[in-house]
Amino acid sequence: TLVVHSRSGNIFYDNWNSLYTQNSLNYYLKISENYKKVIIVTGKEQNNPIFQVLKNDNKFTLQSNSFIEDFNTLLNAKNLATSGVTGFALSAALMSQKLNNFYHSDIYLREHLNPEMLNNKKLNIHSYKILDYLRPGEFVKNKNNMKKLLSDNVTKVIKI
Repeated sequence: TLVVHSRSGNIFYDNWNSLYTQNSLNYYLKISENYKKVIIVTGKEQNNPIFQVLKNDNKFTLQSNSFIEDFNTLLNAKNLATSGVTGFALSAALMSQKLNNFYHSDIYLREHLNPEMLNNKKLNIHSYKILDYLRPGEFVKNKNNMKKLLSDNVTKVIKI
């Protein structure tokens, strides 16, 4: 099982929060290739556009419980992924005693909790680059960016 934290809610209202860039659909599809089950921990609103696509695949399950229950799911995951600029999954990864594999893209802020803070001697860190995608500050709602967000072209996600 792969556990992924993914933002929803306030960053996906009419005006997206440009700094909190979220990974595209193709990233989720790529990192989940070797897993039979993927739990996506997210907020109650579940208004992230990629959820509508992932809900059609039985491999993916959305979880929106209490803050404590959701953090406990992240904290106890053996395989954990972040979905762009977020500190929630990274907080769990930094505290975890069970984590074996951590997945992340090259989309994060250095002044924020980020994958560079993890000890790669204790766990396997899997880093990916999403080609032709949005960087923090570019994550604004428009037709072109929505197309990039919903891309299912996994060849544009490369392991680095």
